[in-house]
Amino acid sequence: MRTGKKIALGFLGTVLLLATGFRLRYGSNAPVFDEALYAVDPAPYRPFDVSAWARVLARRVDEQGRVDFAGLAADGEDLERFLRQAAFLAPAELAAFPAEQRLGFWIDVFHAGVLRAVARSYPIEPDLFLQIPFPANSVKQIHRLKFFRREQLLVAGERLSLQEIEDRKIWDEHRDLRSLFALHRAAQSSPPLVRSPYFGSALGERLDSHVRAFLASEQGLRWNEARKTLALSRLFEWNEARFLEVAGSGEEIPGYKAEGAAMLRFALRYAPEEQAARIRRGGFALDAFGFDWALVEARTH
Repeated sequence: MRTGKKIALGFLGTVLLLATGFRLRYGSNAPVFDEALYAVDPAPYRPFDVSAWARVLARRVDEQGRVDFAGLAADGEDLERFLRQAAFLAPAELAAFPAEQRLGFWIDVFHAGVLRAVARSYPIEPDLFLQIPFPANSVKQIHRLKFFRREQLLVAGERLSLQEIEDRKIWDEHRDLRSLFALHRAAQSSPPLVRSPYFGSALGERLDSHVRAFLASEQGLRWNEARKTLALSRLFEWNEARFLEVAGSGEEIPGYKAEGAAMLRFALRYAPEEQAARIRRGGFALDAFGFDWALVEARTH
C-alpha cells in the first residue's frame, strides 16, 4: 500500500510540476504593443486614407490570397503608415463614418494588424510542444496560443487587442454575420484575404459575395453522403451564439437544436442552389471539420 501511495503521489507531483511549467510557459497574457510605431509626429498621417493599405494588398497579396510575409518583413513602410493613420484618426471622425464604412475600416485594421504581427515574427520560430497540435508555420506559434489576445494596436487613440477589435468593434457594433467570413486570420482555413481595402467600397455586396464563395468551396461546407452528415467550417461552431442571436428565427429548420438551425438558416441564404435544396431535404447530422492554422504564405513580386 505504501509503495502504491508513493507511486501515486509521485505521479501527482509530476502532473502538478508539468502543469505549473505549462502555465509559466504558456500562461502569459501580457500585451504586445509596439510603442515605437506610434512615437512619431501625427501630422504627416492625417487626413485618413487607405492608399497605403491598398498598396500593401496589391503588392504583397496574390490572387489566391497568399501573403508575401518575407517581403513585408523586409519592407513594411506602407503597412506602418496605414496603422499610424488608423492610430491618429480622431475618434469624432471615426464616429462620423457611415456604419458600412466604419465596419470596413475595422476589418481593414484587423487585417493590417494581423499582417504586421506575423511579419514582425517572420520567419516564425515554432515551439517544440506546440508543433504537436499546430503547424510549425502558424500564428498559434506566436505568443504561445494567444496571438489575437496579446497583439495590440492603437486605433483612434484607443489601445485594442486584435481579439477586442473583432469582438467589440466588428461584432458588438455591427452584428453582421457576413463579417465573420471576411476576417482573415493568416490561416489556410480562414476566408481568403482580398487584394483591395474594405473601407470606402460597396461593402454589403462584397460581403455577400465572400460568403457565397466561401460556402461554395470545401472550406465552407462538406457533405458526407455515406455518413449522412454536413460538416461546416469551424467558423460556424466558434460563433454559434452569434448565429443564434441574429439568425435564431425565420425559415423553419426542423430536427435541429436552435444553434444548428440558426447556422443552417444563414447557410440557406448564401449556399449554392443545389446545396440549399439538400439542406432543406434534411435527414443529416451536423458536424464541423478541422481548422488548418498553417500560414497562408507566398512570395510575390
